[in-house]
Amino acid sequence: MSAFPILPVDAWELPTSRESTWTAEGSTKEQTREVMVTGYTTAEEALNYVLSLSEGTEGRLPTYIPYDFATNNPAMLLRSIRARATDTPEVWTIVGEYKSLLRDDDGNAVDYTFSGTTSGASQNITQGLNYQAYGTGPNYQGAINVSPNGVDGVDIVVPKFEFTIDKVLPKGTLYFAYLKVLMALTGSVNAAPFGPFARGEVLYLGADFSVKGGGDTSFNHKFVGSPNRTTANGNALTFGDITNVEKLGHEYLWVDYVAAESSGFVIRRPRSVHVHQVYPYADFTQLQI
Repeated sequence: MSAFPILPVDAWELPTSRESTWTAEGSTKEQTREVMVTGYTTAEEALNYVLSLSEGTEGRLPTYIPYDFATNNPAMLLRSIRARATDTPEVWTIVGEYKSLLRDDDGNAVDYTFSGTTSGASQNITQGLNYQAYGTGPNYQGAINVSPNGVDGVDIVVPKFEFTIDKVLPKGTLYFAYLKVLMALTGSVNAAPFGPFARGEVLYLGADFSVKGGGDTSFNHKFVGSPNRTTANGNALTFGDITNVEKLGHEYLWVDYVAAESSGFVIRRPRSVHVHQVYPYADFTQLQI
């Protein structure tokens, strides 16, 4: 940078940025992002400044653009970056060229492969959603299959969304540091919204991967989605007289029952409800999908 710069150091993305091009088949996407930089006398200084900007800072050119669930846009990787001089001293246009990552068996770039099932999962519950008793007898406050020894409950189908996201890393972009990130993220839940899912609703089960002859690496990322039960969503849980119990998707809930008297019978009723966080929260942007 010059000893007496004319302009202050600054960077911002241009309104004409993000021009995109798709192939005729719609399988490959390319995008150009342009950033204006001021306050530097050489192209190298301007480039290094943009690359040094932290995530979320105005003017940053990310090295990786993740898959967009809402628009079904493929993930893109920064392929090249260059500085273009303008007619004004200390003013540069930094141009980043992006291209989609995935390829099919013929080597052609394709969108992400997304598959899954919403067939649900079996879960034992000890409390019903509604309770109606007929005849005379004790009030179990919604407890199911109560016996003198405890509450047996019943197995039902509960919401469960298993899905996978397949992606390919091009040759030369797989590093063991990334594999260690995947290992660390396995058995964690999303700390921030992930696609259409709210915080806490997605559990990462890990990834299967393979590479052939030092070429592209195929990844199969596996997830399980489970809905949050909160008062804000209007679907908080009720156990007998205990209401507004909140449970995020992959937290563990259990009910403590206590012996009580009802209509001359000794029964068991909910005394307390316990919700445990059993999986750590993690930043799923580290998955780079």
